[in-house]
Parts: sequence; C-alpha cells; structure tokens
Amino acid sequence: MHTRQSIVIASLLAVCGSAAQAQSINWLSPVDGNWNESAKWDMGNIPNSLSEIAVFGHTGMYTVVTTTNWNIGGMMLTNPEAVVSIGTNQHSIYGDVFNDGTIVVNTNASTFNGSLFFAADSLLSGSGSIVLNGPGAPDDANFFVDSTRSVTQSAAHTIRGAGRLQGTLINNGTVVADNPLGVGLLIDGDLDQTGGGMAGADNGAKLLLGSNGSITGGELFTSNGGQIIAFTNNHHLHGVNNTGDLIIPGESRTLIVDSTIQNNGSISINPELQVFNGILRFDNDATIEGNGTITMYSAGDFGDATVLTSAGITMTIGVNQTVEGSGLLDASTSGTIVNRGTINANDPAWGLALRGAHMGDGGLYLADGGTMNLLNAAVVSDAVFDSANAGIIEFDIGGAATIVDCTILGDFVVRGNSGTLKIEGSNTNNGVLSLNPEGNVFNANVRTETGAIITGNGVVQMQQAGSTADSRLYAQTGATLTIDTNQTVQGSGLINTDTVPGSLVVNLGTINGNDAAVDPDPVYPLELGGNHEGMGVGVYRSDDGILQLGNGLVLNGGIFDSSGVGFVGVTNGGTATLSNVTNLGEMQIFGQGGKVALTGNLTNNGTLTINGDANVFNATLRFEAPDLTIDGTGTVRMQAAGNLNDAQLVAMDGVTGTIGFDQTVAGSGTIEGQGTMGVITNVGLILADDPTMQLRLNGNHNGIIMAGAGTYRAAADSVLSFGSGMHLVGGVLETEGTGEIAATNGISTLSYGVNHGLLGVWGEGVTLDLIGSLVNDGTVHINSNDNIFNAAMRITTPAFEISGTGEILMTTAGNPNDAQLTVQAGLVGTIGENQTLRGDGQINGELIMNGTIDPDGPSRLFTTDSITLADSSEMIFDLGGDLEPNFDRLSVRGGHSIALDGIATINLEVGYAPSFGDTWDVITGATSGTFDEVVTGIAPPGQVYRVIYESSRVYVILTCDADLSGDGVINFFDVSEFLSYYSAQDVRGDLNNDGVFNFFDVSTFLQLFSQGCNP
Repeated sequence: MHTRQSIVIASLLAVCGSAAQAQSINWLSPVDGNWNESAKWDMGNIPNSLSEIAVFGHTGMYTVVTTTNWNIGGMMLTNPEAVVSIGTNQHSIYGDVFNDGTIVVNTNASTFNGSLFFAADSLLSGSGSIVLNGPGAPDDANFFVDSTRSVTQSAAHTIRGAGRLQGTLINNGTVVADNPLGVGLLIDGDLDQTGGGMAGADNGAKLLLGSNGSITGGELFTSNGGQIIAFTNNHHLHGVNNTGDLIIPGESRTLIVDSTIQNNGSISINPELQVFNGILRFDNDATIEGNGTITMYSAGDFGDATVLTSAGITMTIGVNQTVEGSGLLDASTSGTIVNRGTINANDPAWGLALRGAHMGDGGLYLADGGTMNLLNAAVVSDAVFDSANAGIIEFDIGGAATIVDCTILGDFVVRGNSGTLKIEGSNTNNGVLSLNPEGNVFNANVRTETGAIITGNGVVQMQQAGSTADSRLYAQTGATLTIDTNQTVQGSGLINTDTVPGSLVVNLGTINGNDAAVDPDPVYPLELGGNHEGMGVGVYRSDDGILQLGNGLVLNGGIFDSSGVGFVGVTNGGTATLSNVTNLGEMQIFGQGGKVALTGNLTNNGTLTINGDANVFNATLRFEAPDLTIDGTGTVRMQAAGNLNDAQLVAMDGVTGTIGFDQTVAGSGTIEGQGTMGVITNVGLILADDPTMQLRLNGNHNGIIMAGAGTYRAAADSVLSFGSGMHLVGGVLETEGTGEIAATNGISTLSYGVNHGLLGVWGEGVTLDLIGSLVNDGTVHINSNDNIFNAAMRITTPAFEISGTGEILMTTAGNPNDAQLTVQAGLVGTIGENQTLRGDGQINGELIMNGTIDPDGPSRLFTTDSITLADSSEMIFDLGGDLEPNFDRLSVRGGHSIALDGIATINLEVGYAPSFGDTWDVITGATSGTFDEVVTGIAPPGQVYRVIYESSRVYVILTCDADLSGDGVINFFDVSEFLSYYSAQDVRGDLNNDGVFNFFDVSTFLQLFSQGCNP
C-alpha cells in the first residue's frame, strides 16, 4: 500500500470509527472474489463483526460478491473502480459507509431479493453509487434503514437503479431511478432532502413514491423519459421542488402535500384515463409555487382526477402555476383552494370542476376549449373567469354554487337543471353570463342573498322554455341586486325579488326582453317581478320581444324603450306598480285583468296601449297616489274589444291624475275619476278615434283650459262619451268630421266647458247637467242619436249662460220629450247673443234668450215654459204650409209666457206660395210685448206678412198692407190700430220703416188704406 493511499484510508477510518472501536480489514489485492474467501482478506479475517470495517482500497477494476448474510461495522470503497455486489442476501451495516466505487444490491437481478441494511445511524459518503438491481418487484433490491435510525447520503454520492428505499434517508446527494427494466425505484420511507439532495428518474425509468414514504425538500427531477409516479397511496411531499414529470395514476392513488412545494415541471393526475381516481391531496396549508403545470385527466367522472384539500386546509396555486385539463378541484371539506395562477379547463372531452371554497387571489379560471364546472356547494370568490376556443364556465347541476366578487370575461353558463348560482359582492361581467341557454324546463337560477352588483360591459343572457321561472335572476332575504352601468340583461325569463322587505333589483344598465333575437317563434317574455329601482337611468326595453311587468312588480325610476315589434307591458294579468318612469317606446297592458298602478309620475314620450291584445278581460292604467301626472309628448292608446271596461284609465278615490300638456289619451274605453275625490285632470288631449267603440269619461274630470291644452276631441266617426255620474269641469271640446262628444247614458255634468265641436246628448234617458257656464262655438245636439227615450240638457246653477257663436240643436223622434232643454226650477238660464237654438222638443224652465230661436226640427215645434226674448234676440219662423207641422212654431205651456222682443224673421220655404188670408199660429200660449222688428219675405203686391199679437197666441197672416188688425179686411179697426201704434210709438206704427214716427207714417197709412184690399 502506498503511503498516500494509507493516509487517505487512515483518514476515512477516522470517519468510520476510531481504531480503538473498529478494526479495518482490507481486501488484499485488486482481483475479483467472493466475500467468503478468507485468503483474500488481510490476515485471512473475513469481515463479519460489528467491530470490523471492510476496506476496498486497491486500484484497478475488481468485483467482490457477497452470497451470504453479513453484519459489519462499516465499509470503505476508496477505489472508484471497485465493486461490491450483494446477491440474494442481506448485508447489514452498523456504521458508516464511504463509497467512491459501486455497491450493487442483487448481483444477478434475481427475484429472490437482495438487501443492504443499515442498522445504525450512518453516513453514506464518497462519490460512488449504490445500484439497486431489482428486475421486477421493488423489493427485489432493497436499501433498508432501521426504523429507529437514519442514513445520511452526502452530496457527491448516488443511490440509483430499480428497487426499494425503506426507512429514513437524509439525502444530500442523488437518488435516481435509471433502470427501465425494473418496475422502478420505490421510495418507501422518509427521504429528507433539505440539505440540497435530488431524487428523480432517468433513462425511461420510474421513481416510485410509496405509501410508507415521504420526501422533504430538495428536487424531484426527470430526464430522458424518466417518470416520478405515485406508486401506492398516501406518499407525502414536504417543500420539494419538482422539475420533472410527476404522475398520480388513476388507480385509487393519493399523493399528499404537507407543505409548500415548487412545481417547475409537470404533475399529471390520471393521464392513463383510469376510472379509479388519482388524487393530489393537501393535508396542511400549502402553496404550489413555480412555473409548472398540473394536468388532470378525467375518464368520464370528475373524481377520476382530483386535487383535494383536507378539512380546514388552504391550498394555494402559485402565481405562475397552471392547473389544467379535466377533473375535480375539491375543497368541500371546509377547506379552501386559492388560485393565484391559472386553472384551465382545456379538455374538450370532459370538464374541470370546482367544489367547495375557491378564492381567486389574482388568479385566472379559464375554459380554453373545455368546460369548467361549478359543482353544488362550490363557493368561488375573487375569481377571473375567461373562455376561449368555444370553452365555457358552467353550473349545470341541481343545488347551489356561489361566486363572490368575481370577474367574467368569457362565456359563463347556468344550465336549466334546477340549480342556483348565487352571486354576492361586486361581480364584473365583461363576457356573457347565460341562464338556461339550451331552453330546458328545470330552471336555471341566479340569485343574491346578501347583496351583489354586476358591473362591466357584458351581457346576462336569459332563456326560458315556456315558463318565466325556467330562467331566473333574483334577489332575496332583503338583499339588493344591482345591474350596473353598461351591463345588459336580456332574453326571456324572470328578474324578481322575494317578498322579504328590502329585497330589491337596482338597474343602472339595460334590461332587454329581446327573446325574438334568439328564436322568434314563439317569443317568450322577460318578466320583472318584486321590487325594482331604475334610479332614473336604468333602461328597460324590448327589441322585437316582450319585457313583461309581472304581478306584484313595484318599479321606480326606470326608462322604458322598445324597437321593432317589441314592447314593455303587463301581459298575464295582475298588477304592476310604477313610479317616476319614462316611456320612450311601446308599452302595453293586455286585456287579461292586467293593471299598471302609478304611484309616481309617468313621462310618456312613446305609446302606452291599454288592452294591447284587444281582449275582453279588462286592462287598466290606474293613478294610485295623489297628484300624479302622465307627461311627455306621447300617447296613451286605449282599445276596447267589446265592452268599454276592456280598457280603463282610472284615478282612485282621493287621487288626482293629470294628463300632461303634450300628452294624448286616445282610442276607446273608459277614463274614470273614481269615488267622490278621484279626479282625472286633463291638460293635454283626450281623443276618441275608434269608430267601432266609444271612449267614455266616467267619474270626476277636470279639463284645465290652457292654450292648446285641456282638450277633449272626437275624431271622425268616433264618440267621446260622458258616462252616467261623470262630472267634467272645464276643458275644450272638439270634434272632427262626423265625430261626436256625447252624454250617452245616465246623468252627467259639464261645468264651465268650451265646445268647439259637436256636443251631443243621446236620447236614451240621458241628462247632461250644466254648471257655471258653457261657451258653445260648435253645436250642442240634444238627442243626437235620434232616439225615443229622451235626451235632456239641464241648467243647474244660477246665472248660467250658454255663450259663444254656436248652435243648440234639438231633435225629436216622435215625441216632444225626446229632446229637452231644461232650466232647473227656481233658476233662470241664458242663451247668449250669438247662439242659435233650433230644432224641436221641449224647453223647460225659465230662459232668457239673447240669441236666435229657430224651431225647424221634424215636428217644427218647441214646447216651452217662460222665455224672455232680449233685444238682441231673433225668432225665425219658416213657413212651408198653413197646416201643422208645415210651419215653425212655439207652444207655451199654461202658466208660462214668452216676453217678446228683438227680431222676428218670417221665411217662406222654396216652392211654397201662400194664399191671401192664410194664417200661421207661430206662438200659442201667453205672450207679452212685441218684436222690435219683423222681417218677412216678399209678399204679393198690395199684401204683407203681418205678425198679429193676441193674448193667447201670435200668428202671421198674409193680408192687405193696411190690414193692421189682421182680420183680412180694411175697416175702422185698422185705423184704430194704426192710431194706437202711432201714439204709443210702437214699431208697427212706423209704416215707412224710417225709424221715426211722423207725418210720413200717417201719410203712408192713408195711402195704403185708400188703396183698399184687393187680394
């Protein structure tokens, strides 16, 4: 032995044990041999004692084989070319090993097991290798450490091959599976690599992680096709850095992470697509750091590949880490999975599911060509969801999942499988959140229980299949759901709240019932229910669809709009309550018992149709709070289908509802101020324009008179009706063409009205009471429908005057009672100077006539009570024959009289030629006074139409010019009459009609008298 080598060996012996404690026995020469050959050992002593150290120091290539079990205190191989090969026996060491060479376990790769057993705490040093040469099962070649002991492998040393490591190994060197012919190198004990060790697989071989083992610290690596495999259940990893390919087979295998690890390589769970599950489980709070990938493979069940947290444990996916594929991320046992990296569902064949509590602490949840599934009881917070390449995020089962403070960038789907996605906190949707896109009948629900806001510029797409509940977005238990600015909720389904006080849906964006954009046949509605707040900016619209205002809806401050054939409205009956709403498009209330109750103002710049479906079960727009206005420039369109109650605009008792300045209420139906204090005030236009049905006013109405406002109009062929009990104060009445405003049934009242059109009173037992005054610049027609059941217009207040430039037309249908103008007993009514009262019928009560009376109806007869004719008045009598009813006349009832004044005009009808002496009793009954002027037609020469006044009649006679007494002859009585008229300066004495009484009148009389009477 050379001196240098002796020095090295001596130093190593000091490491293995002092000379006093151990005896070094040298292999004598660099030749092959068997451990049992004593001649090859120093002094013939075969090492087989705890106090003996076997030393292989000679240079050169040689192999020493052991074939029996040995127990030694240590071993030293200082020659890199020396090989100690252990056969199918156990070599036990009770001390340290220095190895610069090679120690082979299972020399011939036998199946009968070979073992290197460390029975004491030992140091395994040097630059050599221990080669486990197991051909089959891992225990064919064993590296054993006593269960109470540990072996420390130094940095330069390597354990490699195929076999089993059992016990505690402090690995500061390298453990590598590099024999592809064996099953693999099994870590079946505790591998501590915190000193910088490495364990891995090379050359297509497998490093097997066993159920009785753990790896702490250091690096797990692979190269040249090597793999690290969770061989049996419950191997533990502590603080390792994986840079290789780590596989957890789907053969009921579980790999456990006990502390933060680095994954800069890949971890594959069930890559062979088995059905017996592969699981990566976290038993302590831990993070997977690094820039590697965990790839999961499901064979048809989420649990085939699982990442799992134990009870109460938080597992964190690091910033640059990716978890991808298909399977299950499960934190359902009160744990939490935190994602700071990327979770990517990129398996098109099966989904990647989330269960339990998940927190996206800056991480991304991506569906790239695959499906990410939220399972029942999943709670995901602070997540960013995205999709690409037709991938989707979805909740597709029953039960409930929750997202809190999340962001949606891609496609997120809630399937119609009776499940509920709960959204809480602030959620940003810049993608598409779809509810029941397949149109299923088992409901897709999105709800908030504690309060949520959906921000962003995305879309919530809803789809029902026949029931609005098939797709539902709602707030409950007193929570508020806010749809923020730039967010759109659209399609069909139900957006509502429960009945718990405080539950509210706030819309600052757009809600659009546009189901027709998805499928126009049939068009399903998007329904609003419960409590909604639009804050004056939220848009509620329908593009070619239906935005349905559901029964029990209470909505404040929204903006309604529509396009195409779309509309916003009540379609299924019930009552929707609106306040401070603006309508820009088409609103409808269907005639199926539907009601819209206004508790705040409505600005209508579009069209609101009452009974838009022309049904017979009533549609109602109702003012329910005091002092409300429908303003704007739009139209409330009413449509009765068979009964005027089919379309109703109502102010409840105690409520004043106002139709604003530029607003129009048009069509057919009923407009009613209910009770004693309900009032419809019209500052705009109420227009009857349905030729088939009336527009009727019932109850209390107030027509404020403004320039161009407070107008009540009937279009051509249409009737604006005053119903029984109606009271209209003020207003301008107008008609177009054959249109009519008419009191059509019962008793109605008009106060201080202005009529520019045709105001009728129907002959069906109808009375129109007048209060205050009436300005009539059109036509008032009493019995305008020419019926036999009486029509009456009645003056009911003192000092009442019908003024204006119009006419009052009375028409009988066979009986004087058919048309009546009545002044209530004890009152005096006045007909203005520019008014004309014509037709036939009855004039009841005391009347002052400043205008014109022309009895020209079918009977040509007015039956009257007392009338006082003013100086401005005119009586027109048209003569068409000398027998009744061929001439106009008045019949004064007993006890009444007519005070004559003004002008009497006598007209001959075309083609009528009276005979001399014909008389016409134009007034029968008591009269007083005379007409100031009588205007007649042209009589034959020497004749005149003279009005003769008697106490019980006034008649017209065709007689001689000088026959002033009207007896048809000229005699003393005529002289007496002239002198009487002349002395009294009676107009009848002004025979030359120069307006003065003088000699010329006497001269004229004498001239006429002298001519005699020559008919």
